[in-house]
Amino acid sequence: MIIVFGNQKGGVGKTTLATEFANYIAEQGYNVTVVDVDFQQNLLRNREKDRSLYEEEPLYEVIAATSAQIAEFMKGVEGATGHLIIDFPGRMDDPNLLPIINKADIVVVPFRYDQNTLESTGAFIKYIEYAKTKAKIFFVPNRIKGSVNYRISENADVKLKQFGELTPQINDVVAFERIDTLRQNPAAIERAKPVFDLIIDRGGLKKQ
Repeated sequence: MIIVFGNQKGGVGKTTLATEFANYIAEQGYNVTVVDVDFQQNLLRNREKDRSLYEEEPLYEVIAATSAQIAEFMKGVEGATGHLIIDFPGRMDDPNLLPIINKADIVVVPFRYDQNTLESTGAFIKYIEYAKTKAKIFFVPNRIKGSVNYRISENADVKLKQFGELTPQINDVVAFERIDTLRQNPAAIERAKPVFDLIIDRGGLKKQ
């Protein structure tokens, strides 16, 4: 199963959410590989740092790949077992990202309720539509602070529900700044668990 974490806006917690989701399902016995396609390769660098700091053995592999490499891999992905979590870059000007979206089974779109992020999320939705994917889309209000404009959030929720499933929101806590790629952060998981369980259930994830 191909699970993409993406948005056209940086700073929405995309890499953090992908990491904690990988931790969560790996500890439940799911077969997981994480691919860092982001140009900054933050996720891969985080894994390398974590291996130098902690003694735990990783529950899943983290690899870096170019979008072209992943797009080529996608051509033969039919029938593959396990779950491939792909952390997308924060910009969509790479044509090799289209076939990845097209082949995805799930697309997770973290966002926040500010005008710039919502506009970028709208652009990412158009990109998803252009890719003609059959993926299940989950919009995740992520790391939400208490000062959200209710009118903006209500209008955004109505529009997003036209294109995919809106998950419960994940409120911001300091724990999200302290996650690593080797183990779950209990405080972060407490906030994210309802969202992760919904994605597992509605997305049809199976232990393979």
